[in-house]
Amino acid sequence: MDRRDAILNRVRATVAGMAVLADAPPPPSATRGLTNLGLIEMFGKRAIAAGASVERVADTARVPHAVADHLTALGMAQQARVAGDPWLRSIPWNRRPRLSLSFGRARTGDQVGVGAALAGVAETGTLVIPSGSDQAAGLLFLPPIQIVILPLHHIVGTLDDAWRGMAIRQQARGLGMPSSVCLATGAGAGRLHVILVGEPDAAHP
Repeated sequence: MDRRDAILNRVRATVAGMAVLADAPPPPSATRGLTNLGLIEMFGKRAIAAGASVERVADTARVPHAVADHLTALGMAQQARVAGDPWLRSIPWNRRPRLSLSFGRARTGDQVGVGAALAGVAETGTLVIPSGSDQAAGLLFLPPIQIVILPLHHIVGTLDDAWRGMAIRQQARGLGMPSSVCLATGAGAGRLHVILVGEPDAAHP
């Protein structure tokens, strides 16, 4: 066997091995069989392991206090830039009158960005934030401090679950899929704090 045949044989063996892997069923997700509470707990553990901090509040009325207290703990001014998402705007921010908030996309000089995630992936502790003027995904990158507010019922098992949920939401709105999606895991270049809002769904298995 000459050198050329030996190289071709190695290539054929590699391709055959890749075909076997491609035909193999995917490994089971670590989230399989978890209850709603189990998914929430796994998301928190994964997010913290990746470098984020996580806290839970009972409802949106507690969100202003959580944001203000977090900024105080960091020694930051009570100022933040908040994404224009209608749900974020509906939060009763006036419960902490000293919070100075502005809404919209990230701007140069913003020190704190507050946004909402479409989904949290329990398997990896990843936040899923689609593009759009009301989402202001840039608030995850430009300000050095990022705060993301995530309803508990938006926590899903896997990234595939998040994609399916996004497709259903967009279809209900008569829209196609977003042009881009931000996946954020851990603190990245800045510091990420996740505020989980609500109570576990007792009706969810």
